[in-house]
Amino acid sequence: MKPHNILLDKNMVPKISHLGFSLQGPPLNSKPKPVKVDKVMGSADYIAPEHVLTRIFTDKCDVYSFGMVLIEVVSTTYKHTIFDKIIMLESSSDFSLDPFDLMNPFVDISEMLERFSVDEIIDPILRRKIAPECLAVFIDVTKRCLSREANERPNIGEVEVELELALALQEEADDRNHGGGW
Repeated sequence: MKPHNILLDKNMVPKISHLGFSLQGPPLNSKPKPVKVDKVMGSADYIAPEHVLTRIFTDKCDVYSFGMVLIEVVSTTYKHTIFDKIIMLESSSDFSLDPFDLMNPFVDISEMLERFSVDEIIDPILRRKIAPECLAVFIDVTKRCLSREANERPNIGEVEVELELALALQEEADDRNHGGGW
């Protein structure tokens, strides 16, 4: 999943397109099981780090991909995308790799989020419009989605609840500051 695969219809309802890789999901009342795959097509930046070593997809891999969508959507500017910041981090001389990174082409995104301030990551136009309390919740859930350790990532239901909270905080701030809406 990546922003380029999310289309909006005339009513701004999101539609998913171009699923280069998908699995038939389990029945709604069963727990998702990890699935081993030999070859995956898609954008490497959105694939969870553990998949590189294990080739196993779990629901936590989807959470990681969704975290990448969240950070990319708020960080893209006309000057730098989140991927430009990753390249800056990879090329910095004081960036030390742990042994797993030598086998893994991915930068630890959660470390990148710690190294760059929110002001350096978030698009400056959006930054001026997002209420601080909303942004704090959004960044927190995004960081947890992008945790290097799969078991430290929230499940997608928790992510949904946190994003709904962030939206409610933004709406409250908009009502206080502007009488509603942007």
